Amino acid sequence: MVAGPERLCRLGRDLERNAGPYFEHASGDIPAVRGTEQGLFTSTCYEFAVAYVEAVEFMAEELRTKRRHLAKINQRLCLSGAAWATAEDKSTIRSI
Repeated sequence: MVAGPERLCRLGRDLERNAGPYFEHASGDIPAVRGTEQGLFTSTCYEFAVAYVEAVEFMAEELRTKRRHLAKINQRLCLSGAAWATAEDKSTIRSI
């Protein structure tokens, strides 16, 4: 396979299309995990209850952030591919 502007943009699209659903699926599991709340842990340890809730909230934010990063990677790879194509075009020696 030869690298090129089109392949660079396709890499970004494929990455977002193939990896994105995993982030969305994991984000969909967060509400079910949130059902386990602090009250269920008070008989064992208050600190554990707080840590659990904080860990769930941290993970939810991480998944949202990673999904946004994936979209930005796709966009930037396509922009890089377009810049590459423009640079190739402008640097091509043509006869007059």
